[in-house]
Amino acid sequence: MRAAKTFWLVVLGLVFLMVAMAHAPPGSDLTMLENYPREVDIMSVPQETPLDKIKEWPQELVQRLQQSWITTAEQVVATSATPDGLRSLAEQLEVSEEEVARLVSAARTHQDPAVAAQLGQPVDTHTYGLGVLRPPSDAQKP
Repeated sequence: MRAAKTFWLVVLGLVFLMVAMAHAPPGSDLTMLENYPREVDIMSVPQETPLDKIKEWPQELVQRLQQSWITTAEQVVATSATPDGLRSLAEQLEVSEEEVARLVSAARTHQDPAVAAQLGQPVDTHTYGLGVLRPPSDAQKP
């Protein structure tokens, strides 16, 4: 039984390789990844701004956010645009919402204006589950 499974896995692998070779550009070597076009040009991706490079952000507050994997100005601006985002950041940083608004504003000034405008748009997150419970529409009825 095990030999039969192995046989069919090998056959399936060979079929996959044949299909890949049939669709490959002429003269390309399938073993060399650099022959494939890249999906994303790394140079065109805007660089993010680390919070520790923004002088208005105290190092202590930067470290508190790093504990939650928030490390860039872009992440702070996007988080602030979610419902209760400023309140959540204020709780995480243990400062007032007014102070968080000032820090978010400082983070926004270190971004490209188009990026800041896009990230600062309110985001509707109520349809996303928390990963622990089923969303209300998927909950099983008693």
